[in-house]
Amino acid sequence: MSFDLVFFGGTGDLTWRKLMPALFQAFRHGKLPPGGRILTTQLYFRGDPVLDHDSCGPACNTNDPHRIIVLSRLPAGSAGTFDVVLKASGT
Repeated sequence: MSFDLVFFGGTGDLTWRKLMPALFQAFRHGKLPPGGRILTTQLYFRGDPVLDHDSCGPACNTNDPHRIIVLSRLPAGSAGTFDVVLKASGT
């Protein structure tokens, strides 16, 4: 059985302090099935005051419009839309 794991915000502090070490330990102890794939992505919200000070450096490229999610205000909060497109291998 294979698996796909997607990290949204893969350069963030939580990912590197908690998720990646746990994933490594699971791998080290043979707890991950073979054939697994891991995808990390970095997305931003328009108007976020942290955009200009993100600590991940040039890899984040906060000026890339494909990484900026525009939020709409709703009665219950905010909503945004983004698409993740994966190209199947061999296509």
